[in-house]
Amino acid sequence: MLVSGDHVGRAFDRGATPVNHHSTSALLMSLLIAVAVYLSYRHIMNAKALLRDWAQANNFRILQARMCTFTPWRMYFTTSKYQIVYKVSVYDESAHRIRAAWVRLGTRVWGVMEGDAVDVKWEDADEAAPL
Repeated sequence: MLVSGDHVGRAFDRGATPVNHHSTSALLMSLLIAVAVYLSYRHIMNAKALLRDWAQANNFRILQARMCTFTPWRMYFTTSKYQIVYKVSVYDESAHRIRAAWVRLGTRVWGVMEGDAVDVKWEDADEAAPL
């Protein structure tokens, strides 16, 4: 008659390796964290590329671009958690002036960085047009 302890001991004697569930779950957790970090990095790099493409297409030169940690109040209720907002200063080469804006990048649902997923709120849009 085999006792469960004897059976386990014999399995180790035959060269079987014990399965450590703690190391397996730690490895799986590390892998999931690495994937999440990589996907976040790719999302930010795609947003930067989309911002550069937007500026080039509109004949702007980016002087300063800062990714916002907190969504500005004027975009707060219309921005999803997947979108990225930048505060930018650009040189408008056609008007020969410096302009400031908030640029929201990514689609509303998943934050996909598509070419037309750029929304700009100019800070000087409230100023009266010169006569």
